[in-house]
Amino acid sequence: GVTYKKGDVIPNNFSYITSLRVVSSADLMNWTDHGEIQVAGQNGGTGPAEWASHAWAPAIAYNKVNGKDKFFLYFANDASGIGVLEADTPLGPWKDPIGKALITGQTPGCEGVVWCFDPAVLVDDDGSAYIYFGGGIPGASPTQEQINNPKSARVAKLGADMISIDGDTSTNDMVCVL
Repeated sequence: GVTYKKGDVIPNNFSYITSLRVVSSADLMNWTDHGEIQVAGQNGGTGPAEWASHAWAPAIAYNKVNGKDKFFLYFANDASGIGVLEADTPLGPWKDPIGKALITGQTPGCEGVVWCFDPAVLVDDDGSAYIYFGGGIPGASPTQEQINNPKSARVAKLGADMISIDGDTSTNDMVCVL
């Protein structure tokens, strides 16, 4: 590993992020570091997503699939797509169940999504799951309307297996509630 001393300036950018750190807490005061989940298998990464070069903006979801407890890690491969890993526990071992991105600009309904990134997953009380993602302002010279409402956020229903999309994505005017 690399050793740094106090005061060292460490150049960094998003291109270095190929893994994610796992921490847990029972009281939100005391934390346990469980190490890293290796995600991306390119760009120096050693994770199971051999097609991916980055692991940004993760979202982890739990659901029962075929009666078994499963955990799913959704991540952005830079702004080019969203991948998914699955495991039986939050600590893994994690595997890439589909061997490619779950969502890209070619996913039906993603036309006009500048950046397919920043996944957020909602599992409803009935077990139905939805993934929200996307962003960016389309066009080289966006209009004020595009700046105000770029219409590049999307929502899609996840399949019962949590690793597929059930239908097309749809435009979602995101609202932030505080």
